[in-house]
Amino acid sequence: MATKSRSALEARSQRKPSRLRRAGLLAVLALLLGFGPFLGGCDLLGSLGESFVGKPAVRLTIASATANPGQTIKVKISVEVLTDGRLAEIQVGPRGALVFDPKVLQVKSIVGVGGFSVFASEIDAAAGRARFAAASLSGGVREGEILELEVQVLGKAGERSVLKLTRVDLLLGERGEDLAPSVISNGQLNIE
Repeated sequence: MATKSRSALEARSQRKPSRLRRAGLLAVLALLLGFGPFLGGCDLLGSLGESFVGKPAVRLTIASATANPGQTIKVKISVEVLTDGRLAEIQVGPRGALVFDPKVLQVKSIVGVGGFSVFASEIDAAAGRARFAAASLSGGVREGEILELEVQVLGKAGERSVLKLTRVDLLLGERGEDLAPSVISNGQLNIE
C-alpha cells in the first residue's frame, strides 16, 4: 500500500495544482481520514513521512517558553526551508504526533499563523498527544511562524515538559513537491 500511495503522490506532484485546489485536497484528505488515523486507525498514507534523497530540506522549530503555574501561553512553531521552495502543507499524524507531559501542561488549541490554516486537529489531553493538518492558502512560506499552540500550565514551579514532534507525516511545497524535514528542533516549557 505504501508504494501505491507514494506513486500516486509522485504522479500528483508532476502537475502544478492551484493553491486553492491543494488546500481543498488537504481538507478533503482530513475529512476522508475522518480522524480515524488520528485516533489510531488504519494508516492510509503509508510511508510518506520518510525522507527522500534529493528533496528540499526543512527545519521545523518549536519555541521553548517559561511560564507560571496556572498561566495560559502561546507557543509558536516555525519553519525554514533550507533550499529552494516554500512550505505549503504540513501533516503530523497518523504516525507522528506532537507530544507533551499531560501532568505539566495541556495543549488547548492549534491555530495557523503566517498564512497557514489548520484544517484538522485532534488533541488527546490524557495521553499528552496532538495531531494536525495545516496548509497555506497564500502560496507557502519560506521562513517564519506557521502554527501557534495555546498551552495551559498545570504543573508546579520547577517542573518542565518537552514539546516534541515525534514525526512529520507529510510536508508539501507550493508546487506539490515532497519536502523532507532535515532538522526538528523541539521545544520545552519550564515552570517558574
